[in-house]
Amino acid sequence: MTRLRTSPAAPANQSTTTHSAWVKTADAAKLIGLSPSCLKNYRLKKKFLIEGIHWVYTNSGRRTILYNVELLSDWVATRADPEQHQRTIEVYLHAQSSKRAKKRGRQR
Repeated sequence: MTRLRTSPAAPANQSTTTHSAWVKTADAAKLIGLSPSCLKNYRLKKKFLIEGIHWVYTNSGRRTILYNVELLSDWVATRADPEQHQRTIEVYLHAQSSKRAKKRGRQR
């Protein structure tokens, strides 16, 4: 079974539609049905996948890359409609900024 990593800002009790699950390249490729080299191509050469949105480096050595399963799956499903995917990204970013604002309000 594939183990999903949740983003640090997302509580464990939220559903996957309201937080991001981040997975390693091999797991992301299996989940969406593309090869790891395809993901790399879309990330680096074609620039379809945006750093900080669809994928992130997890260490300073830039060896490990994690992919945002929610947005990657949406990208695959809406590749024919980039405007729809852009709206999904905007909703995701808004939700992330709301979570940060709520978290800041709780600090004492």
